[in-house]
Amino acid sequence: MKLSLNLISAFLGVASVALALPPKVTYDGVKVFRIDIGNSPDQVASFKDLVSKLDLALWGADSTHVDLEVPKNKLTAFRQGIENFVVSEMHKDLGASIRAESASTEGQCE
Repeated sequence: MKLSLNLISAFLGVASVALALPPKVTYDGVKVFRIDIGNSPDQVASFKDLVSKLDLALWGADSTHVDLEVPKNKLTAFRQGIENFVVSEMHKDLGASIRAESASTEGQCE
């Protein structure tokens, strides 16, 4: 009986740790863009509204541009919202870029 209780306790401990792990994040299909936001207050406000509406993750920004991630399920709405901006694509598929970089740096930290 004591062995059964120990096994149950051990199982519950492992199960609770497994349930507490965050879900795996994948960046497959995520694109990263650099957007020239200009210096017009209207253009900056328009861009801020788009980022807020689509809940996009910013990578970085300065006074002239913003870098951000766009998941593929938000790409159509994003493209419609940036028609008046100068845009360059930094990563066509962020997940593929991460895997390629990981593969090229394997063994370099030893």
